[in-house]
Amino acid sequence: MYLTLGSLPLLTDIDAGLGIAVKTYLDDFVDLQWTKEERATKKANYGEKFLPHGINIKEDLDVAFEFFDAVHGGVKTLGDEMTAADKKVWDDASAYLELRR
Repeated sequence: MYLTLGSLPLLTDIDAGLGIAVKTYLDDFVDLQWTKEERATKKANYGEKFLPHGINIKEDLDVAFEFFDAVHGGVKTLGDEMTAADKKVWDDASAYLELRR
């Protein structure tokens, strides 16, 4: 059975499609040499160019980034519930994302 996000066909789960779109954006599309302004312009065109059947991919990317920021913010408030090494993984992921937004 196929589910859709807008008219973008996905295999089994809506979240899988967004995950693929975000991973492709982060790993294959963004050039770290771009300025922040260039990234913003190119992010706006990413969905139109590479996911033409998706609906508002830029907004979906922004929501994914905001969700990560919210979880990361929660992780920062944890005391001994999480090891320093695990918190560092979250901080490293945040630094990785900051270069690609």
